[in-house]
Amino acid sequence: MGHMHIVFTPNRAYLPYCAVAAASICRHLRTGERVTFHILHGGDIQKKDRREFSANLANFHDAFTAEFIAVNDFHDFSRRASELSVQTPAAYYRLYIPDLFPDLERVLYLDADLVACRSLEELYELDIEGFVLAGVEDAYATAQAQRLSLQEGTLYVNGGVLLWNMREIDRKRFHEDLSALLDGNLRCVMNAADQDMLNILFHGRTKRLDPRWNVQLQSSTDALNTALLLCGAHNSMPEKLCRLSLAQPYLIHYAVGGKPWVVGKRGEALYEHWFANAKMTGYYNEHWKRLEADGPPAGTRRAPEEPQTPDSVRAGQNGRSCAKVPPASPAPVGDAAKDACINALALRHATRRAALSFDMESVFTRPATRIGSDMLPGFFGRGGTYEPLLSLFSAPSVTRVQCREDAERADLFIPGHTFSDASLDALIAMLQAVDEAGKNLLWIKGGFITSILHGAAPESHIPACYKRVLGYVIDDITPSFDAVLPSRLELYFNSKASSLDLDETRHCRERIDYIVTNRLTKYNFQGAPVPEKLQTTAPKVLVVDQAYGDASIRRGGADGHTFAAMLQAARDENPGAQIVVKTHPDVAALGKSCYYAHLPEEGHLLKLTEPVNPYTLFPHVDRVYVCTSQLGFEALLAGKRVTVFGLPAYAGWGLTDDRQSCPRRTRTLSLEELFFGIFLKYGLYFDPHTLERCSFETFLLGMVRLRNEYCEFVQKYNESEVYA
Repeated sequence: MGHMHIVFTPNRAYLPYCAVAAASICRHLRTGERVTFHILHGGDIQKKDRREFSANLANFHDAFTAEFIAVNDFHDFSRRASELSVQTPAAYYRLYIPDLFPDLERVLYLDADLVACRSLEELYELDIEGFVLAGVEDAYATAQAQRLSLQEGTLYVNGGVLLWNMREIDRKRFHEDLSALLDGNLRCVMNAADQDMLNILFHGRTKRLDPRWNVQLQSSTDALNTALLLCGAHNSMPEKLCRLSLAQPYLIHYAVGGKPWVVGKRGEALYEHWFANAKMTGYYNEHWKRLEADGPPAGTRRAPEEPQTPDSVRAGQNGRSCAKVPPASPAPVGDAAKDACINALALRHATRRAALSFDMESVFTRPATRIGSDMLPGFFGRGGTYEPLLSLFSAPSVTRVQCREDAERADLFIPGHTFSDASLDALIAMLQAVDEAGKNLLWIKGGFITSILHGAAPESHIPACYKRVLGYVIDDITPSFDAVLPSRLELYFNSKASSLDLDETRHCRERIDYIVTNRLTKYNFQGAPVPEKLQTTAPKVLVVDQAYGDASIRRGGADGHTFAAMLQAARDENPGAQIVVKTHPDVAALGKSCYYAHLPEEGHLLKLTEPVNPYTLFPHVDRVYVCTSQLGFEALLAGKRVTVFGLPAYAGWGLTDDRQSCPRRTRTLSLEELFFGIFLKYGLYFDPHTLERCSFETFLLGMVRLRNEYCEFVQKYNESEVYA
């Protein structure tokens, strides 16, 4: 019989859970089988801990050998990967497997938060000739592969169970490629630590395993429904195979959503497997006996503490990326599952709509329209933020959609709070009505030039005309900022129809010059004076902050780690330059939080928190860094070099320095072609003074006039306050 070599990488706090995994493996060994557990650690596991580990597995002394290996981080992976979301050194130790076991033909790497339900010999002896790794597709594989710009259809595996074929590894090249990866731009989009690295380095050389060899539980309270939400949409697993894996698991991986030693049994058979194996270790009575019997006390966690793991970090980032239609009568699930449902329905809607042509004018010539929206009807009424829109429809009425029954009373849906946590139920209701009853949906969002003030500006003394949205962009598939799905705008950019002739190019160039000269932006209340701190000759780089959790960030392939990477890149790529961090207008106007709020203004870092027109800043900076902010597009119009870390609508077309890529975006556009698509192709504009639909040129002239009127209003109001 064979001898298996299995690698774990726990820290000291994780040793008890590692022992449970080891016990589950040993109990299923067949007669004559032996296993060596190679436990890689960072020096925190002492002799006393090693003796305790072996003593607590006394029932299996004849079946295993434990070898503890202190990893010398001689490639400095941990420090060099510090920009990644998982910074615990233990998260990178499996990268040393090729160095540490040169004489072995194969090793099996396992996370410590799993248990075996059968002998692992079949897995260990699997034919992997010609492959470096064998693994199970990650539960969020589709989103993960897209984030890393892997080719469509590329297998992205979960790192919790990996069979290594040591004979297929060129160690010298492995180190060179790994170093290049850590030092290159892709580090800015890797949020799954070494799992991302291995998938990038060995894509095309990784064998797909039966998913029963790594059943990844994503929820402690509703494992079945959560797994079914993911299958077939954010991974390629058919629902039938998913159900089989949950019913007959070979290895259960408690990936995220609550570990058994924290949440207890929960009455689920998949969690009871863990406690059955825990009872075979000496750790059980000390740590988990009471937990199994009583469950965790409310608001508490049982010792030993659970450290943050790559899976737990990744779950927070990808929970909003999963997509699959739930069963007909799903059990109640959290916001992540609601997001999954939204994404699945939106994907089905997008797939259908993309195959159809879209005539914007036909939308507004339909008979009496019953509009459904998650916004209050007052937003569409007289003096409301979206008042101009209703004039486009014939005899419209507006129903606020909060549930499925509300959606049945509408024909056309206009979502307002796009992908917002506060309106998930409403969006699900609208999308389900579109999916099942063939109703229509339009994403009508504020355009790149929108209004004078934010519509939610709290000052009650300011007339509604200055808060009203007057410029819109319309999409029948998904909002243009959504990089998860191909919007109508993206489809247009990818088509030959987006090419402009000489007259069209000249026309767009004139409009660009007018916008830049008159400093027209999304909100046009900002003063024009140059901030005093910018009036120096020192080289400057502009880094643009955004409102925390904005939908364009979540749907643009970014998160808080992206902002951290962007700031670091601005510093590294511009040595000696002043880093000017500009906050978003919503932060000052509405009191929203932002990603760089914690940064102190010191050294070369300057912060601009006061309202200032972007076009006032551009002449004083050499380069602009953005995540998904539209300020990056405005900087392009002003002729600046723009580096983009997310996937906004204007990125990926050859005009920006992109730190992510979207394989769907295949054409190279001119600035005028980009401008035409964003402002004119699906733009909708209203005269600020008559509220009638108008041309783009009339709109621009009206906005300049309206801004001048607003400045006069503010001046008179301030004077009246002074002399009141």
